[in-house]
Amino acid sequence: MSKLTFAATVSFSLKSAKNEEYETLYKELAKSGLSKFVTGVDGNNKEVTYRLPETTVYGKFDSDTVANVREHVRAEVLKAYAAAKVSGEFFTAVGGTETTWGFNTVS
Repeated sequence: MSKLTFAATVSFSLKSAKNEEYETLYKELAKSGLSKFVTGVDGNNKEVTYRLPETTVYGKFDSDTVANVREHVRAEVLKAYAAAKVSGEFFTAVGGTETTWGFNTVS
């Protein structure tokens, strides 16, 4: 089976964490390809980058199945939590070839 690109989004919450611990976790997550930023193309075919809401990261991963990506991302997030010495919870969502997303700011 050939590999496909899947998009993964992780939302997390830390227990009693300080700002420095959040920043350490973000750095650890970035090592595995999960970022606070998402890049795409707008309606004018122009590349745009948005900063995601706090405690959300996003990345793209190549694999043969969506389940393999989910398990890979979950393992990487667990590794990042351990390296950052934090505790809490996280939610992982992975989409396939027809993934779409939208970004909005409400003021």
